[in-house]
Amino acid sequence: MPSSFNINKYPKTKKYLLLYFHVHQPFRLNNYYSPFDVPDNFDYFGGTEGNTNDFIINRVADRCYRPAGEMFLKLAQEAGLKISYSFTGTVLEQLQDKAPDVIELYQKLHDTGKMEVVCETHYHSLAAFYDLAEFARQVEMHCQELSQIFSKRPEVFRNTELTYRNDIGEFIRQMGFKAAFAEGWDPILQWRSPNYVYRNKPVEIGAGAEQLAREVNDLAPAPELKLLLKNYHRSDDVAFRFQLKGWEGYPVTADKFARWVAEEPGYLTTLCMDYETVGEHHRVESGIFEFYKYLPQELAKQGIEFILPSEAAEAFDSEEELDYPNIVSWADAERDLSAWTGNMMQQKALQAIYQVGDEVKAKLSRIENEELRMKVLDVWGKLQTSDHYYYMSTKYWSDGDVHRYFSPYETPFQANINFLNVLSKFREELRK
Repeated sequence: MPSSFNINKYPKTKKYLLLYFHVHQPFRLNNYYSPFDVPDNFDYFGGTEGNTNDFIINRVADRCYRPAGEMFLKLAQEAGLKISYSFTGTVLEQLQDKAPDVIELYQKLHDTGKMEVVCETHYHSLAAFYDLAEFARQVEMHCQELSQIFSKRPEVFRNTELTYRNDIGEFIRQMGFKAAFAEGWDPILQWRSPNYVYRNKPVEIGAGAEQLAREVNDLAPAPELKLLLKNYHRSDDVAFRFQLKGWEGYPVTADKFARWVAEEPGYLTTLCMDYETVGEHHRVESGIFEFYKYLPQELAKQGIEFILPSEAAEAFDSEEELDYPNIVSWADAERDLSAWTGNMMQQKALQAIYQVGDEVKAKLSRIENEELRMKVLDVWGKLQTSDHYYYMSTKYWSDGDVHRYFSPYETPFQANINFLNVLSKFREELRK
């Protein structure tokens, strides 16, 4: 939270916009036709032909990360913009290797005091639902990396793909986080609006989980975990409907959008989107940069101020508890884990990668070379990245279109076979 923060600046009689972007690129696998084609050196992550990791990170940096960062830096300096990001460890590693100037750009933005960095799992994994110790390791690993890059430890958490459940909320509260993002999903909210600050429902997670959460760092548990809920209607107006010419709200202009936010009930409208919607999914010719360029002044005309996640968590008391008894995500129409676990291929692949954990630990106990130890752990982490399982989805209709858009494979079955080829080789290496 900025040192200049003044809780009295944020009365609930006013309206606020919380702008949050998720920044992620996975390490896509090389394409192997059999396990015998996979090399012995753990070097699995180049990407498929025409979709190499180097090509994609450079393209997205040119289309999105650089021009959007420069625009938002200027708006933060001159127009009162406040903005928050979560950068996965996998995108940070690729940027540090191929586009270090992008990291420097966002350090400058952070130095304005108008940007906040949000923590998540380092590898953008689903470990929270399969291996709690691995989840804790990845979260703390990510917090430490963000602390090194931005000179500040994150206070707010966002789980992979906005996945959330009561017990995960309790676990990260025990880790010291004071707030988390979650999907403002109608079946959870019922009659409520997402435009308020809520709090997690306390649940028992067991003595072992509590001990694990508290041992991973030296932070005291937060008194409560406040929930910042994505307003999916307003978020999707920009993320998915910005270029939808047949939609009644088209075109989405800054002045029109500011009026929509002003008409929302409550005091806090939270926008959660993939950062790549700015310049990559919505290209510059779509008008997306012009939209954000004029948004601060149009919001100001409506009396709406920007606010950072930690500021919202500090300024506003929680209205009431929200109960997330089952997993809720921001993905697909179902808002659950079915984008990654909807078919048998996905389920078996996910089970397999976490079952490998015992083999990884056994291998580490036999390795004296620290560099090799870190390499083995890193490969296991990168194989946990949720994108690999997303590519295996066999969903159709509108959700299926989204899955196909992001996949480097021609079919989900090809994605599954390639992943299993790599996993088979990885397990062979672990047994040596």
